[in-house]
Order: sequence, then structure tokens, then C-alpha cells
Amino acid sequence: QFGYELPPTPKLDPATQAPGLLLNYDLYGQRSTQSRSISGWNELRLFGVGSGVWRSSSLLLFADSQRGNSNQRNIRLDTAWQMDFPDSMVTVTLGDAYSSALSWTRSMHFGGLRISRNFALQPYRVTVPLQSFVGETAVPSVVDLYINGIREAQNRVNPGRFQVLGAPVLNGAGSEQMVITDITVRSRVVNFSLYNSAKLLQQGLSDWSVEVGTPRRNYGLDSFAYAAYTMVSASGRYGLSNRLTLESHAESADGLRMAGLGGLLLLGQTGGVVRASYAASRHDAQRGQQRSFGYEWQGAGVNLSVATQARSVAFSDVASLEKASLPRRTHQAFVGLNIAHGQVGVSYVQQDYWASPNARYAGLSWSQNMGQYGNLHAGINRDLQGGGGTTAYLYWSLPLERHRQLWVSTRHQGQGSHAAAVGAMQSLPGDRDGWGWRVEAGAGEQAGGRAEVSQLTRYGQWRAGLEQQWGECTGITTYIGASGGLLWMQGHVFPMRRAHDAFALVSTDGVANVPVKLENRLVGSTDEEGHLLVTPLIAWENNNLSIDPLELPEDVRIDRVQMMAV
Repeated sequence: QFGYELPPTPKLDPATQAPGLLLNYDLYGQRSTQSRSISGWNELRLFGVGSGVWRSSSLLLFADSQRGNSNQRNIRLDTAWQMDFPDSMVTVTLGDAYSSALSWTRSMHFGGLRISRNFALQPYRVTVPLQSFVGETAVPSVVDLYINGIREAQNRVNPGRFQVLGAPVLNGAGSEQMVITDITVRSRVVNFSLYNSAKLLQQGLSDWSVEVGTPRRNYGLDSFAYAAYTMVSASGRYGLSNRLTLESHAESADGLRMAGLGGLLLLGQTGGVVRASYAASRHDAQRGQQRSFGYEWQGAGVNLSVATQARSVAFSDVASLEKASLPRRTHQAFVGLNIAHGQVGVSYVQQDYWASPNARYAGLSWSQNMGQYGNLHAGINRDLQGGGGTTAYLYWSLPLERHRQLWVSTRHQGQGSHAAAVGAMQSLPGDRDGWGWRVEAGAGEQAGGRAEVSQLTRYGQWRAGLEQQWGECTGITTYIGASGGLLWMQGHVFPMRRAHDAFALVSTDGVANVPVKLENRLVGSTDEEGHLLVTPLIAWENNNLSIDPLELPEDVRIDRVQMMAV
């Protein structure tokens, strides 16, 4: 057996771990002739003290107007302690969290305890089924495996049967070729076709989650609004075979019981994936049912997906107890055709409600890469119920050098409104320090202009601009925003960019101005104390950090110039 090999699981090095406190922030202020306001978001993380990471986030708002109205609010969002166990791929969250959900269930924001499988703790692990190819030779031979025209494996085999493991094709249809060349240099080719989906699990692999707590109410408006009852929720997925994945879900709260079963089945070798589910609920004396069915197929030229879901009037889940209504029936369909350097898509969505107006929409979209003439996107959406009419849009963009681009857009809505805009921009660099800007002018509903300048530094990002509006809301609005972080670590306070996921503090033992690279990309140089904060890193993965020894003084002794940070 040979072929695809799973990379080794990255390991945490305790010697590289250190306690610290991180404050992420995002601030925004604006002023117009009518009002002024300051708003902000912040997140506080405590790590390295015991096992796990403690997080707490909140919103801040201050606003007043010429009429004398003022509004000051400080709203807590989420507070939770999270512990990760990478060897077993399990995460435990105590505090505010979201309940698990399948394609035919809904998620709830709650406060309590969640224990769940977390495949992100072993990011190089393949969860989708691996293809296996079996062959036989009478003489020693060399076997090459090609997937979608790219050679993925080569090995010498002895006479007899052999097995080749193919690299995972995450989504859609693919083609394989196995070329067997014997010692007489004679070759024979065996062709295969396969289909795989990221929604399928490998045989014997399980994914699950269990939650206990109380549902959250008025999230973003109230800091401590929770329901007065306790909910219990659980979801599970299991790869019964490489073609069949079973699903289950159950909920219980305040006299409500809901449970259901579902599954995903790969049809043949290239027939796509069909999914179905059935759920039943009982709330007090009322019983309800829910049924769903779907099918999807993705290939090099055509993408197709259809789904339908229907419920009886008495069906309910925990979210229903919080007045989150469920549609009586939902239908969705999409067909995408890949044409030369572009794609055409047709979509249809229908939702029927018990006590609200029904909704039906159809859409047609077209995207085209025109090479040196830029990219074109066009579309039309129709409200089949008649209330919203027809909306059409056209967007053209032309990429230029040095992260710059031009664009023109226009939009027409069925009620007779029109809008058009033209603009140019230079985007911020991904990792390096640099400047960005944006200018835009509009007509119709977007009549006015906008200009903005921004800068990304090792200490964060800021932007400032002004908007001029014409028409009913004539006036000038100025604004300024900043985002970044403050890190207390190793007895020092470091200003830094906002850390979305993970970060690293690089130390060169007091040597300043040492260039540091992340995945061979220059991200900065160490300060006068030999430190550089590197963001963003990807949690639980191998992040290749290195320095350039050619930039160091000749009398400096170097222990290592590269490391894999996890």
C-alpha cells in the first residue's frame, strides 16, 4: 500500500508557551452636521494561566444629536473559558457559546457548557473519504497515480496485488489515471472516475457536540438577558461507510422534545450526494414533523443543487420558544454552468410561512474574466411575489499594478430607483506595513462622493475619510477608525495588529533590526529589544517562522534561524 500519507500532527512545544493578556479593539467615530458618535468593539483574552483561554467581548456606543438626544451604552457580548484537547480533538467551552447545528436544524446562542469534536485541532487530518485503487501486476513495475492530470504518487511494486491511496478530492467530480509500467517498459493505463464531498465523513469517523445551558436573549442589546429555563441539545454525525454518513440531533427544553435522524449518501461512483432527514417534536400536547431532502453534484462544467424542507404547523424547536418562527416550506435550487473564463448561474428560492407573506425569488448571474480588460459581473433578481419587482446590477473592475484597481457599477431596482458609481482604490498589503486609499463618486440614489486613506502598521490599522451626500440628505460626514491590539507578555506591553486567530512573539535575544519572515514572506524587523509580534498565524498548524542571518553582525552566534511555531 502506498500513495497519500497524512502529515504528522503538529505538537505544542511547552517551552514556547507563555502567559499573557491580550486586548483586541476596533474603534470608529463619525461626525456630521446632524450628529456625532463613537462606537467600539473589544475583546479581552487571558491565556497561559492553567489550561485554556478565557475570552470576553463587549460593545461601546456613545451618540448625540443636535436635538439633544444622547445614547450611551456598554453591552457585554460573550464571556467564555475554552479548553482544547488536540490529541482527542475535543473542545470544552464554559460560558457563552452557540449550539451545534446540522443542515436541517438551527443553532442557538446560549450560556452554559458545550463539549464538542473539533477537527481544527488536527488541521492536517483528512475527514473526507479517501479513494482507494487496487491493481495487480505479474512482474515488477512502477505505478504512477494521476488525479485530475497531476501526478500525486509514484512507487515501485512487486508482482502481485497492490493498493494506492489517492489524495482527497474535497468537493465534486474528479478523474484518476493509474499508469502501470513494467520492467519491459510496457505501459497500461487504467482510468477511474470519482466523486467526493466535504460533507461526507470517513468510515468510522465521528463528529458530535453536546450542550447544556440557558438560551441567550436580546444579544447585542442586553448584557445579561437569559431565558428562565434550561435547554439540552446534542448533534452527531458518523461515517458508517465511505459512501454513507449518518446524522442525528435532539433538543429538550421547557416541555419541548425534538429529535431527528438524517443521512448523506454518495450515489454510485460519480452520481453526486443525496441527503434526507426526518424530525419530530412534541410541545405540551402538540406534535409536529419536519422532512427535508436535497441533492448536489459538482463537476468541471456544471454545478447543481436542489433542496426542499417542509414542516407541519405544530413542529417546533428550542429557537421557536424564543419566538424565532419557522417557514412552513422552503425550496432552493441552483444551476451553475462554467463557460470559457466565466460562469453563469440560475437560482430559485421559495419560503412559505403560516402567518406571514410568502417569498419567491429567481435570479440569473454572469461572471466573466476578460483578461487584460478586467472582470465583469452582471445579474438580475426577480421578486416573483411582485412586491420588490426586478433588480439588475452590473459591476466591472480592472486590476492594476501595486494592489490597485478601478471599478464601475450600476444598479436598477423595480420601483424606478437607479444608482451608479465609479471608483479607484489601492488595497492594504496583506502582511507588510503599507498604505491604502479609496475614492468613489456616485449618481442616483448614491449621489455623492467618498475619499478614504488607511495605513497598516505593526501596531495596528487606522483609516480616515469623508463622505459628501447630495439629494434629500445633503451634508458632509467625516469619520476615523482604528483597530489593533495591546499585549501584555514577558513583562512588557506590546502594541500590535488585531489578532483574529493566533500570534507569536519572536525574540532574537536583544538583537535589533533582524528581518523576520512568515512562510518566507517578510513581515517585519525586531525592535530595539529584539522583539517582533507576528500576526496573523493559524492556530494548531505549523507556522514557519525564520530570520535572515545575512542581516546579523559577524560576531553574533546563531542557535537557529528557523522554527515551526504551533
